[in-house]
Amino acid sequence: MARRDIANNRWVQINKAGIVSITNSGPTGAGSVISNIQTSTDTQTGEMSLVVTYTTVASTDDLEDLEGRVTTLETTASNLSSDMTILKGNA
Repeated sequence: MARRDIANNRWVQINKAGIVSITNSGPTGAGSVISNIQTSTDTQTGEMSLVVTYTTVASTDDLEDLEGRVTTLETTASNLSSDMTILKGNA
């Protein structure tokens, strides 16, 4: 069903047509997972769309790389602490 919007010279659907489109939000591709699905209604046309939101997740390689970088930073911090102790004359 539709009604005529004379002021804007258009027909306006007054019954729900259901979902007429799908919108992707966020990064897609390898490492991406669906984190949310919701509907959205266009305020001008009243058309409903499905909004699929993606989130990038870390791969095993990313986590191993992060672990290596953290270990390196911990070693660097430990060495810096030792150097400061020596500079203070507390070695």
